[in-house]
Amino acid sequence: MSAKKETHFFDKSRAGDWRNPDYASFHRFFDWNVGDVVRGEATPIYTYWPQCLERIQQYNPEAKIIILLRHPVLRAFSHWKMEASRGSEHLPFEDAIRRKLARPHRVYSYMDRGRYAGQVRNALRLFKRVHFVRTDSLWNSPSVTMNDIFTFLGVGSCPARRQYIAPDEVSPAQHLSPHIQKVLIREFEKDISETHALTGMDFSDWLRDDYTEPRAMVESW
Repeated sequence: MSAKKETHFFDKSRAGDWRNPDYASFHRFFDWNVGDVVRGEATPIYTYWPQCLERIQQYNPEAKIIILLRHPVLRAFSHWKMEASRGSEHLPFEDAIRRKLARPHRVYSYMDRGRYAGQVRNALRLFKRVHFVRTDSLWNSPSVTMNDIFTFLGVGSCPARRQYIAPDEVSPAQHLSPHIQKVLIREFEKDISETHALTGMDFSDWLRDDYTEPRAMVESW
């Protein structure tokens, strides 16, 4: 993997003219002294930000794309908590999600980024090999999920003796209101159905008002 987890190469203009991009600055994130490996990086905004997937396709049409899909309501709430902790967001969650966006936004796209169907459709249009993972599956069954990813990448089985820790709440005081969760699930209902049709994955539990995510689970394998 890249030395930096989120390189943000394809979502910014640092490459200059995208008709003739300078990939050297991207390649500096990787160790080229190691041979016989599959290289990759993870920048979550790539599926959402305009032209990112097109730029990746231009860079490598044969790239294998892995897309993690998290429950859209809890993803939005987690996103808001992150921005609030950074000082980038000062509105309460209920107000922040009602903010009108004229265009894609890096910070305030709490709801937009969870509308997966269009992002999935674009990825399937551009790439022949796309692997979808439910984030909660990674948290609940990391060994099984990671082995599926390794199989998709064609790199054998996942190395043994690894440990995975699912995230916990940032603060006990920051909990999503059950009422707000119920209301927002209804807003995402159509998109969840479309995402199911595109990926073939079962998201029926996401439509339950009492859906919850794992908390501070540790698994070794």
